[in-house]
Amino acid sequence: MNLDARGGARSPWWSLAIVREPPPPPLDQSLAPARAATLAKIGQLDDRGITRAPPARTGVGSNVELVPWPSLAVGKLRLVRRPQTSLVVTDGLSDPWDPGLHGNVPAFRFGCELAIEVPRTDDAAPVPAWVAALLFGVSNWLINERFDLRARLRAHPCTTLGALPVAGLEAWRAPNGLHGLLVGLPFVGETLGAHAVLARDRSEAVWLLPLKLLHPVEYAWALGARDASRATWLVQSFLQSDRHLSRTDRGPIIGQS
Repeated sequence: MNLDARGGARSPWWSLAIVREPPPPPLDQSLAPARAATLAKIGQLDDRGITRAPPARTGVGSNVELVPWPSLAVGKLRLVRRPQTSLVVTDGLSDPWDPGLHGNVPAFRFGCELAIEVPRTDDAAPVPAWVAALLFGVSNWLINERFDLRARLRAHPCTTLGALPVAGLEAWRAPNGLHGLLVGLPFVGETLGAHAVLARDRSEAVWLLPLKLLHPVEYAWALGARDASRATWLVQSFLQSDRHLSRTDRGPIIGQS
């Protein structure tokens, strides 16, 4: 052991060359239970989460790649059973970014969770497989592209998204080969931009954003405008009918009186 002039022990020279960076601050884990508490008020929250299995590299379902979510290695969904409907919600899109999963993290947080609600004939009826596939596909695209959907909706009251094709929705593919989704319909109420709040993240509201499956005719029509005027018209029309509920047994609302 080496002693300095005052008789104290000195660290060996090789230990002084090691620079130890401070550990990263712990991630905020309070959002998940807050989201779950709110979902439990909306309906019967299933205790089991829905995770995505690695895709088989055959068929249209393989278009959705596995990507780490902000603080999860694999994304997760939650199922809420409501009277006559099933609501499937992403669980983790609004979490803070984990640098250990993403390296350079963006300056924004998504601040929202996506949802698709579908009709249910009885309590035992399973949720169509395409619902989870669409939610995973859109969420993974947002993460890969670092697309700040909440910022877009703050600038425009609504927007459309195109999702890669999934099995079970072959008849709902638009001419461009994608499934059209409408974002901006409020979960409750009539006011655009007044999104339901799932939790609070650093005083910021975490939005519950329903995705409305568009008929191929509706999606193609909305894309025909350079602004959001046609998407806004669709929102206003759906508010007078089945709102954000996604049904595959309906025709296009375009052209109806």
